Amino acid sequence: MNDLAWLRLLDANINRAVEGLRVLEDVARFVLSDDDATRTLKNVRHLFGHISIELSLSGTALAVSRMSATDVGRTLTTRKESHRRDWLEIVVANSKRVGESARILEESIKLVRPQLAEKIKQARYTVYDVEARIERRFDIRRKLDFDLYVVTNRKAQHGRRHVAVARVAIRGGAKIIQLRDKDAPIGEYYRDALAIAKLCKKHN
Repeated sequence: MNDLAWLRLLDANINRAVEGLRVLEDVARFVLSDDDATRTLKNVRHLFGHISIELSLSGTALAVSRMSATDVGRTLTTRKESHRRDWLEIVVANSKRVGESARILEESIKLVRPQLAEKIKQARYTVYDVEARIERRFDIRRKLDFDLYVVTNRKAQHGRRHVAVARVAIRGGAKIIQLRDKDAPIGEYYRDALAIAKLCKKHN
């Protein structure tokens, strides 16, 4: 199958998938220093990069099919696409881009090469797994991103309860509260721990 519409669809989605994978690969490599994720994403990127070869299509055939100047989707964009809050949002956006492109390629290639379509399907699931792993890494980093870490201390608190100190500390910007009291009876310590945990959860 070499009709122009099919070639354009292949070309656009191969490029989109490879671009998204490159972003994910570089985040894994340079931001997280995650060797396994980097290698996995690189292998998947090479698979997508060689789809045209697997289909016995020349790079010229795909390039000639491009109609960038008249592509109706060229100017379509959303406000969300032009803004990213953090690395995690970049990962989510590019993982979604790869997943969507992979699905389109998988379905369209079923018309000519079902076995190759199955390889693309497995690659798509591999990217989902790596995305989840990277998101967990960033979630942990976000939770450990703090400026003020407060440790309670009965002697330094001049009679104030641990919960009262924690409440003031949170109001002052503390992101982590460590309950420390080696002399308290276990029952009292446990009640203070529950109260502080409830307070911390309330204030995220």
